[in-house]
Amino acid sequence: MKKQILTVTGVVLFAAFGVFAPWFASDAEAAPCVVPDNGSGTVTLPPAGCDYLSPQDVHEITNGLPPGPTIELTGIHRDFACGSAGTPPAGCSFVPSPACQQQGGQFPGGEKECSDSQLALQLHGTGVLAGYDRPILIPVSFETHVASRVPGNPVQSFDTDMFRLFGQLPPGDPDFDLLRISAGRTFGMPSPGHTTLTQLPGNQWDVDSLFDITYRIDFVGHTPGPLAGMSGSTTATIRMGTGGGGCVPANCDDGNLCTTDSCNQGVCSNIAVSCDDNQICTDDFCVQATGQCEHFPTNCEDGNPCTLDSCAQALLAPQCLVPDNGGGTVTLPPAGCDYLSPTDVHQIIAGLPAGTTIQLGAIHKDFICGGSALQGVCSFPTIPGVDCEDPGGTLGGDKECS
Repeated sequence: MKKQILTVTGVVLFAAFGVFAPWFASDAEAAPCVVPDNGSGTVTLPPAGCDYLSPQDVHEITNGLPPGPTIELTGIHRDFACGSAGTPPAGCSFVPSPACQQQGGQFPGGEKECSDSQLALQLHGTGVLAGYDRPILIPVSFETHVASRVPGNPVQSFDTDMFRLFGQLPPGDPDFDLLRISAGRTFGMPSPGHTTLTQLPGNQWDVDSLFDITYRIDFVGHTPGPLAGMSGSTTATIRMGTGGGGCVPANCDDGNLCTTDSCNQGVCSNIAVSCDDNQICTDDFCVQATGQCEHFPTNCEDGNPCTLDSCAQALLAPQCLVPDNGGGTVTLPPAGCDYLSPTDVHQIIAGLPAGTTIQLGAIHKDFICGGSALQGVCSFPTIPGVDCEDPGGTLGGDKECS
């Protein structure tokens, strides 16, 4: 009976420049990618010596297997080369001469770039396929289109697109008659992306890049073998990354001028701008149209015509840290610390015209075991500058004066 190949498409998030590289979510982090300047104030892509993987997901083969089991595929896309032995990469839509990049592509003023590479996969079976574990190495060729950038700029951020990616296991494999991977616009599967290059000391660059790639994987099991009589396609959504672990969407700008937008380990973060001026008698907010902070006096109107309404600007209690006094505790009152009220003020009311107050925002500070000033204050003898405490007092502990 002829084996049928079932084809299912899905969306996969790929790393820089067509990387198809699944990896265990629990075991992997986006690999750093630092490459040297190519002599023109930027880098040559794809970045040689960098590996690409997914920190969050793995590929799985499920369709075409018995119900329940899966085959998990983990791997690294690596070893980028501009052809071998004088043979240009199979994925090129142009003739390398001799470099594997050329002006053109879908982006005005951009480039086309192609490369041969290796996709190293580790296959792991689950369910009734438990115990099925083996490595596979698939040769992959791909072409990407890259938007224009300004060489020499310390940060270069530009769009990219996976034009074509294709790889197939060579004949003669003991488990697969066919294991084929294809992706990219040329196969009717648009795959946009974005790349950011950040200049580092020593004429180096950090590469941080991702693609949103629509892909297809076809397989046919070999007979005899553990996958005999099985065929189908696997679909998945997977995030691939290298370097700083860029984000999808690559641009984390949420269009809100009152948020700070950033990418952290592949996840966009949009944190509200803080406009707090540390004045409790102002209402603080960010103006959406400008992104600027504004501060207006707090409205304390209580709607009662028989009250005078106002906001009393209080003080914030500062931190108080003092050293051990050698006895496993501290000497009080704590030297160098200030006492104040964060919520209230002193007020003078009596003796003033009706409806008038004088508010006093006070700080009590500069505690010292002084001299004559303590006379008439301390209820016990003191040694000025030496000892201003004595056992006893109303709480049965110590008496202290300053």
